[in-house]
Amino acid sequence: MVIISNQVSIDRLIPGKRYIIAINWNTTNNLRIDDECVIYGTYVRYEHTRGRTCSFDSGLQLLLTPARTNAIFDICGQRIKVSIINKFFEIYKPSVKELFEAYIFHQLNLPLDIKKLIRKDHFNLKCKYRAKPKQLKSATLKGI
Repeated sequence: MVIISNQVSIDRLIPGKRYIIAINWNTTNNLRIDDECVIYGTYVRYEHTRGRTCSFDSGLQLLLTPARTNAIFDICGQRIKVSIINKFFEIYKPSVKELFEAYIFHQLNLPLDIKKLIRKDHFNLKCKYRAKPKQLKSATLKGI
């Protein structure tokens, strides 16, 4: 998957604004999914759940459930909790002028280094191109 947008951290999400959510983790943060699920949703708020502990007379405290923070999104009319470990992206909608300028620029027969200089000076891109990270091949240990 290729996302052409800016990634947003949980503290910069604006309530009522739509975001792209790339889900890799479940809500309890104990299961990671390699093939991320991409959905659109409107951010509502975040919810912090305190961890539960059990105290003994000896002073030992046992952690029953860890603290976690979830973001709540409105997806298709339902309020869905999403772990904040997942990635959130702004939805970028370029104007017709920006699309036309990019189309004309890519049609020019210029060397790549000159195109790079022109792109850096002329185009004020509000987003960055991020290719999907390559999967690491599992390393085999020899002699073990």
